[in-house]
Amino acid sequence: MGAMQQVVESSLEELFKHNPEILRVCREFGWGKIEIAVKDGKPVMVTVRREIKLS
Repeated sequence: MGAMQQVVESSLEELFKHNPEILRVCREFGWGKIEIAVKDGKPVMVTVRREIKLS
């Protein structure tokens, strides 16, 4: 893993730690994927994919 990737990962970890609202939204979402497209260092698109888990 490169140094830049480690910086990004620790930044994301801090983001979730200090922004409980993001975690609340994730809990409400339940199951699936939330993808954020970043271009030139800025978020440009959010894709939300709901999945059905069969038990």
